[in-house]
Amino acid sequence: MKKRLEGLNEAYQKLSSIERLDRANRDFKRILITSSFGTTSAILFEQFKLAGIKDYTVHFVNTGFLFEETMRYKDTLSAHYGFKVHEIRPANWRFELTENKKLWETNPDLCCAIKKIEPLEEVMKDHDLWISGIMAWQNSHRKNQHVFTVKHDLLKFHPLIDLSRAYTAEFYRENPHLKHPMQAMGYDSVGCTHCTSKGEGRNGRWSKNGEKTECGLHL
Repeated sequence: MKKRLEGLNEAYQKLSSIERLDRANRDFKRILITSSFGTTSAILFEQFKLAGIKDYTVHFVNTGFLFEETMRYKDTLSAHYGFKVHEIRPANWRFELTENKKLWETNPDLCCAIKKIEPLEEVMKDHDLWISGIMAWQNSHRKNQHVFTVKHDLLKFHPLIDLSRAYTAEFYRENPHLKHPMQAMGYDSVGCTHCTSKGEGRNGRWSKNGEKTECGLHL
């Protein structure tokens, strides 16, 4: 796997995000596309559009604790770009456990694991490549990511990893109708209701939980 990763990173690093998506669409068959429908989600779908990729499905984990604005945003983007959404919902016992124990307060890592990571891992088993729209500028962990890596025993692909923050800002200036509605309220990053507050960048995520900056999917 190490040699394969090195070869893929060497081949894809020199390509643009659009070229990467086009090539991956030809190089791989069982491709998993995920989105949280957060504040930068439209960037990935725009790159798919520019690459001429159509008729794809986006997998989305509905933790049961999402903002209504995020659910509406999901519908806005899927209608605009014409993709299908496959919603993954945690089993009832997972929801009841996190709700009864208030795990987002006592153990946020476990909360994320049983509500988001484990349900998606079940889906990962049926795929060969996982496409994620993370970008290096978003936080210190993502800054060190390569175009390809392995996460949760699956080959993970970051076609947008080196897109700049300036590119993202310019895209939303030109397409304000594709912004997450909560950005105008002061939320630069949006996740579950219990763990999201207003803030610049990802500073509003898990702001009461020390150093936590990721749900765990990208770690």
